[in-house]
Amino acid sequence: MPRKSRLLKKILVATLVLAYPVAAKNTMPQELICRLPTDPGAVDPKVLLELCATLSHSLDAKILFDQAPNLAENSVDRTIYVLDISVKSASALKIVYAFGSTQAWRTATEVRYDDLGFDVMDGVINETTIGHLADTLKGLSAVQK
Repeated sequence: MPRKSRLLKKILVATLVLAYPVAAKNTMPQELICRLPTDPGAVDPKVLLELCATLSHSLDAKILFDQAPNLAENSVDRTIYVLDISVKSASALKIVYAFGSTQAWRTATEVRYDDLGFDVMDGVINETTIGHLADTLKGLSAVQK
């Protein structure tokens, strides 16, 4: 039994050593500021909330609703994502998506996508399509970092 225990300890240590660089890579705190329309029109408001929650989870970011980023000089340096959603129809959204470090936001050098359109061709916006949109937005974030 002791040999098995030592082997398990070695495997655990090796796993932690290998995983540490991946875990330490993104130690900067992250926030997602999600701005939803007051009148979602033909889209179920729960679906829009689901978009914010799904994107927040995939970015590993704390979610905040309808706030401005805290850019005070003494604030913690972090990555800030802003998702501003407007509903055009039951199958279309207009999205403004921006992200950057606290310093990038202070100097107005954050990455911005001001006119993203999201159209579902043969259906309506639902949980499945929201998942695809969240994946796309996460992909945009990864490409620009």
